[in-house]
Formats: sequence, structure tokens, C-alpha cells
Amino acid sequence: MIEIFDQYGLLAGVVVSKGIPYEMPRHNDQVSDYNAWYFDGQLCVFYRGKNIWLDRTQNLQHRAAIFGALGLGALGV
Repeated sequence: MIEIFDQYGLLAGVVVSKGIPYEMPRHNDQVSDYNAWYFDGQLCVFYRGKNIWLDRTQNLQHRAAIFGALGLGALGV
């Protein structure tokens, strides 16, 4: 399971084993100040803007795709 949080709470997630994504509704004025990605309950990525403060994905097979989805593609190499 992958879940993404910000200062307002849960943004979105996916049950990877079943390919089931979900997204929480937001108001237009709720702009994320940061994002925290949890993989199976463990904090793996924390970023603010284009600055990554925590990255525990070095050993993940699909690291480049994850960072590409974040718009941080060059960091996923």
C-alpha cells in the first residue's frame, strides 16, 4: 500500500497488490505545503516543493517511476 499525506491529511493512495487507487476530495484553497509518502506504513519520501528531505527509496525497483510521478525525475536515476 502506498499512501500520500500532507498537512491536511490523506491525499491519495493505492492498494498496490490489487491496483486499486483512491483519492480524497479537497477544496481549491487546500494547497499542500509538503508531501509525505508512506509505503506499507513506513515513511519513505518526504518533500517540499522540489526539495526532497527524506528518501528511503534507494533500493526500490521502480524508483525512477516514483520520482517521475512526483515531477522529480532526475532524482530517480
